[in-house]
Amino acid sequence: MKISNLLFGVLGTLLILFAVFIGYKTFIDFNKVVDITYGTDPNYIVYTKTSIKSAIENKNPATIYNINILTYNLSKEQIKGFEQLKSDNVNIKVIPVDLVKMTGMSLSEINNYKHKTNNIYKFILSEIFPNSDKILYIDSDTIVLKDLTKLYNTSIKRSYLAAVPKVEKIGFERIRTGDGKYKTVSTMKNYYDIAVILFNLDKFRKDNVKEKLISYKVKDEEGKYHVWWAFNEIIPKKNIKILPLIYGEYSRWSQEEYDSKMYNYPFIFGVNSYDDFRSKAVIIKFSYKDESQKPLYNAEIPFGDLWWHYAQMVDSDLQRQDIKIKEKL
Repeated sequence: MKISNLLFGVLGTLLILFAVFIGYKTFIDFNKVVDITYGTDPNYIVYTKTSIKSAIENKNPATIYNINILTYNLSKEQIKGFEQLKSDNVNIKVIPVDLVKMTGMSLSEINNYKHKTNNIYKFILSEIFPNSDKILYIDSDTIVLKDLTKLYNTSIKRSYLAAVPKVEKIGFERIRTGDGKYKTVSTMKNYYDIAVILFNLDKFRKDNVKEKLISYKVKDEEGKYHVWWAFNEIIPKKNIKILPLIYGEYSRWSQEEYDSKMYNYPFIFGVNSYDDFRSKAVIIKFSYKDESQKPLYNAEIPFGDLWWHYAQMVDSDLQRQDIKIKEKL
């Protein structure tokens, strides 16, 4: 009787351990799935394809990427070109989006947004993906240099989103407070960037953030609206999770500037030189006010060689362009 009870006990323990193992394996497998979204139009196809190709080339073979491409006017041939990027554990889906219908804005309002191609979709992701709780949005003018699983599995249960600080200036400045005194503040702590965002779509839906973002319309000196302003005003930095700069640092500085800034402010970057950053960067964002300074037009910019490496994997005949992109809806 004792032997029988012992055998049953051992068997029960083994079954429990097996169940735990299956549950753990399911958890691990589930966390290898990364849902990614891009927004594009015919003018940004080469950038979008290049970013997607870099992400595919640098992912862990076991990681599954579900890549969604939001657009409004791609031809069948252009859609087919994106679908041909599919590979093992990489799913590609092109989703047509009626921006007028989904935002409730007029065409003139939509056209009045600056840099709308990659940005205005960010207002309505919770509606485009009603059954998703989380999604990673990446701007087209980027390259992805490492697997995105760790970034995607960042916990944002209590935050609306996770994003990288906006670094226009690195350093400190003195500002005047309400009582007439001055204090020293970091110039990078006030705002966050929206080039790479991990969205908590469930929280967006519960708090109706979409409508709040669409309703925020403040014009700049050129009479344009900014998606970036809307995000930073409606969802202040205290309600988001800050990501390390390796998840979306800009490529606007020279190598000498990188070395100088990273050496003097390693606590901000987490690295201490251009080469150190280049080896650790996960996502590089190519952002310049002048399109002629983006890699398609100027291969000499920082990290431009990396962009061209992946761009020519997509199109080996690609040549430097001499015309500027014009956004048209």
